[in-house]
Amino acid sequence: MTPDFKATLEEALAGTTVEAPKDLSELIGYVDGRQKLIINYEELHESLEALVKSGQVRQVDDRYCLASGDSAPSVPFRGFSYEAYRTAEQQYRKRFWKEYKELRRRDP
Repeated sequence: MTPDFKATLEEALAGTTVEAPKDLSELIGYVDGRQKLIINYEELHESLEALVKSGQVRQVDDRYCLASGDSAPSVPFRGFSYEAYRTAEQQYRKRFWKEYKELRRRDP
């Protein structure tokens, strides 16, 4: 059974707008920070699909934001490829290790 990440992803999208949505690497990073795990492709895809279909989240090109009453009607979930997920995961891991190494340099 797949864990339910919908609530965590909604938390990750708090404060987002159509003008300032988050990308997949930011969502992967948020889940890792909260749950100490890397969400896999199926978990992320299924959770975002459910949130978009329910009208709680909007997909803006390849980014995501919380839906609001004053935003334009949501478009159907277009999904994302496994390759897009892998690229986002790699971007997150690279950013994580860069920040980690910087913190280690400042605070031995």
